[in-house]
Amino acid sequence: MIEYKNIKILPNNISSKIAAGEIVERPSSIVKELIENSIDAKATKIIIQITNGGLDSINVIDDGIGIPRNELHTSLIRFATSKISNEDDLSNIHSLGFRGEALYAISSVSSFSIASKFINEQSGTVLNSEFGEDINLFDHPIKLGTSITVKNIFHNLPARKKFLKSSTTELNYIKNVVVNLALGFPNIQFQLSHNSKKILFSSGNGNLLDVISEIYNINTSQNMFKLINEPENLMFNGYISNNIIQNNNRKKIKLFVNGRSIEDKLLTYAIESGYKSYLNERKYPTVIINLSINPSEIDINIHPSKHEIKFINHQLIFSNLERLIRKTILSKASINSTQSNFEILSNNLPANHVSENISYNYSSKYKSKNIQPFLSKNNENNQKFDTTSIPFKEILGDLNIIGQLKKTYILTEGKNALYIIDQHAAHERIIYDSINQSYFSGEIQSQKLLESIVIEINQQDPKSIKYKMNILSKLGYQIEQFGETALKIISIPRIISLSDPTSYLYQLIDEFPQDETIPNIEHKYFSTIACHSSVKAGDILSIDEMNEIIQQLKLTKSPFSCPHGRPTILNFSFNKIEKDFRRIN
Repeated sequence: MIEYKNIKILPNNISSKIAAGEIVERPSSIVKELIENSIDAKATKIIIQITNGGLDSINVIDDGIGIPRNELHTSLIRFATSKISNEDDLSNIHSLGFRGEALYAISSVSSFSIASKFINEQSGTVLNSEFGEDINLFDHPIKLGTSITVKNIFHNLPARKKFLKSSTTELNYIKNVVVNLALGFPNIQFQLSHNSKKILFSSGNGNLLDVISEIYNINTSQNMFKLINEPENLMFNGYISNNIIQNNNRKKIKLFVNGRSIEDKLLTYAIESGYKSYLNERKYPTVIINLSINPSEIDINIHPSKHEIKFINHQLIFSNLERLIRKTILSKASINSTQSNFEILSNNLPANHVSENISYNYSSKYKSKNIQPFLSKNNENNQKFDTTSIPFKEILGDLNIIGQLKKTYILTEGKNALYIIDQHAAHERIIYDSINQSYFSGEIQSQKLLESIVIEINQQDPKSIKYKMNILSKLGYQIEQFGETALKIISIPRIISLSDPTSYLYQLIDEFPQDETIPNIEHKYFSTIACHSSVKAGDILSIDEMNEIIQQLKLTKSPFSCPHGRPTILNFSFNKIEKDFRRIN
């Protein structure tokens, strides 16, 4: 039996504490408020019909419990709500709506019609309103639930109407609202149509992965990991994408709290920080995460749109979310497998075509690159980095080196696949993890220059210079201020080449923005040093050096990608190769 609370007008002592403000800015905000009312009314199916981007009409139909006939008029009065009734309720809000402003605000700026059949009544009722003035109320046959139609938006406010965008733009805003609500409530079926054409559908079967597939595409759902949660932790649930999905913006990072779509810069940063070095730079994941939390631990009464909320312990949520993202990636990630078909080659290739591009499995006569064992199996301090999944360790430990392809890639043979390792990306990952480990343990070794080097720098804030010099000192540099626009380099990290010790020091000091967060600056410093210190494409490696890279890679924290997010290793399954050679069907 569904419990129904009567709609009542809030007394002044409560309404005065509600964060009032403009909630009807455009058609999408109307759609959002109406759908949220439908969800609060226990709807299992919500149909949204839009005409001309919502500029002409909006119709939202649900199968919820409806509104009693004698409360329809009250529902259009400001601060009339069934969600809260006293001051204590403001700190214990379980519904999406609670202010009692939505229907009042919408009906005040439109031609408004609401038809509803309450769960305990025999027939439905229709109430029509024109820009805040009731016109008529009459019985009308209708199925259980509510249907609200909104037309002539802002017709009585031409100054506001002129700020609306094109129908295409307004439709995109509406679609984003529906997407967020469908992802937040996968147990509710949503249908969105525009000009009588269906453009979005979610089945409402309760399976979030199915909703992701329906809203985005099956490729997206197939490249999602289920977020790993821990019983003693805050209840995070949802899915995060692997590194095959790399978006150009943050639009597919979706955060929810108790099903409510929110915008939170700190938690978005926690997600991006968890993905650090797993995606390419300036690329973003697809993330759908819901935090289930006691309503008393949050405050949603801070903004009319309810997109922003306050947490009692924001930092705890940040650190847990960042850790769970990283933990899920490390435990679920795998070697990227290429799905491309091999090209069937003709027989007119020159005889030396292969030998020019592959160095075979024999001892190299070239000078060794002196690849150091940066991460030791026996180093106790390295244990926190040794978090690679067992299958990946077994794969890397069971590879036979074939040779070097184009002086850039290490060709290896595994049990079931051909594995190609990017020597620069792999070595970069090894050095990055070594620097990261040594930096936080204070164990980076330095080498003193025979003669100090003075470099000119751009004019910067003294605090910024001091902070950057502090990081560089932990990285193995000994640097002193030399006048107002110069620095004197006395020592450099041991991993840096003595032949060109300042090749990228300018970048470390001058290029990074001064308003970056501390973890971002540290990551960029580590990445830059690792990039410049690792073997390059074009470097000829001996078999021993290639093997050392492979063995060191399996000890790293994120062996699947370099610090910039590029993959370190790809595989071509033998099964796929045999199919492409038509040996098997």
